[in-house]
Amino acid sequence: MPLPSIPEIFEKGDYHKVATIGADSDWRTHAARGLCGHAGPALARLPEFTNEEARFYQGVIHWIDGDEISAIRLLSPLDSEHADNLLRLILKPQISILSQLSWKRSLAGPHNILHVAENDPKFHIRNISFGADDLPNKPDADIHDYYDAANPPDLYLSEMLEWHVIPPNIQELPCPIIGHTGDYDLHIQTMYPWLQVFDEMVVTDTTEYAYVSGLVDVPVSTFCKPVSLAPVLPDPIDGEKDLDLVITGSLFHTYYPDKTEMVRQVLSTRNLKPFFYNGFFSIYEYYPLLARSKIAIALPRHLGAIPSRGYEALAMGTVLLTPQESCQRLFTGDNEGVVPFSLEKDGLREAVETVLSDYDKYAEGAQRGMSIVRREFEHQYASRQYLRMIAFLASRPRGARKPCAAQPVQSRIVAYKGPYQAGGEKTFQDMLGRSIEVWQHTPDEKHTLASISQPARELMLEYVYRLLLPKPTTFEPLRDMAFEVYRTALERFPLSLALRFNFARAAFHFGTSEDINQALDVVKSTLDAGPRF
Repeated sequence: MPLPSIPEIFEKGDYHKVATIGADSDWRTHAARGLCGHAGPALARLPEFTNEEARFYQGVIHWIDGDEISAIRLLSPLDSEHADNLLRLILKPQISILSQLSWKRSLAGPHNILHVAENDPKFHIRNISFGADDLPNKPDADIHDYYDAANPPDLYLSEMLEWHVIPPNIQELPCPIIGHTGDYDLHIQTMYPWLQVFDEMVVTDTTEYAYVSGLVDVPVSTFCKPVSLAPVLPDPIDGEKDLDLVITGSLFHTYYPDKTEMVRQVLSTRNLKPFFYNGFFSIYEYYPLLARSKIAIALPRHLGAIPSRGYEALAMGTVLLTPQESCQRLFTGDNEGVVPFSLEKDGLREAVETVLSDYDKYAEGAQRGMSIVRREFEHQYASRQYLRMIAFLASRPRGARKPCAAQPVQSRIVAYKGPYQAGGEKTFQDMLGRSIEVWQHTPDEKHTLASISQPARELMLEYVYRLLLPKPTTFEPLRDMAFEVYRTALERFPLSLALRFNFARAAFHFGTSEDINQALDVVKSTLDAGPRF
């Protein structure tokens, strides 16, 4: 089967890939760079191409970059439905967005889109969350409660959608529904139904695109700047740095096995003065720590994704080691303090040794990279680009919405940690109560696998959450009730492989000796059955 061509890849929305591998002589390469958020180089080259498509994307990128006058001038003469749709949005005094964005309005972290949107006169944004300053969310909310039917929003946006409690009837919105995902694989069985409700999906890079485009039937587009720098950055260190390398975050966790290999290679580097911290600092401690280090390593789970740790390090004049696939390299390259590496064959260790062997050269490049990153990822500029890119995607001509076969069910994503919503604990308890109520009031003959196994899952996650609290409350009844539901489910659906697996896994990790013995019997009978399952 032949590989897709650059025109095909561009048409399908993987702009990061086109920007990375496209030829300089192809207008799509420059358009793709602009659609990834790197507007300057794109706008410098696109005027060389006189075809109508190049002029369209030149206008689009002017819009994304905040130049409405140039965008209108270029888009107005075009005979294009997409251009007409986008023009209508641009010419509006305000673009109305119904959103589910991070409810935190702290300017200390990388997620500043809501704060910037609320202060951007081009947008009128109404955010749904559990925070006190937003439209009040709740489990099983009705999306129609959040807008005026006589004046519906121009678009709906959820970023990152996996961390929000989305109204189940979201598809009844009379406007484009755009979702941005990064942790789509966090719990794919829970996430998959929700990925189907959107009209378009946004991801950061080509590695995420490869996965998500196979999970949905709607367009998927890449945009490399969904996050930004803090608005006030400390000054970089002018002089000798006392640390060779800084690594923080979740260094030893089964969810991040590659981080263990990263640590091993760093520790195998001779004569190195590293700083490790298995956890997270506040931004006010983190930036000064980065400034003290000669090198920082950014290793996101999806190798091509924009590493917020990476551009934060580079913004402090620190040489950045990042995977070869990283879309950070669209903005800053080898001559701007960004050094690619691979974990294979001790590639990270070799990269560390290479930088330290000629540190002054790489440090000089990092100074250039610092200027680029502080400009490209400045919090207002990056967030405004993001909102304008979403408006461009929302204006895409599209056919009738394909409704989901059934409304997805709201479920808890993680047991502990993660970017919980404000009031998250109560929200999860409400979800748990709802699932138990459904279980208890559904006649046996009408139960589905979901209606009877969902409460077991929610009970077990709440049990684990309480188990991990510094001062746990009484939690054994939650566990016991979860196993009661599992046993009822196994009686009702004895051939469900997923149910058997989940029961056994829960029992082996958290069950009593009786639970474990039953789980062993379930596993043995499953294996003995062979292909039957």
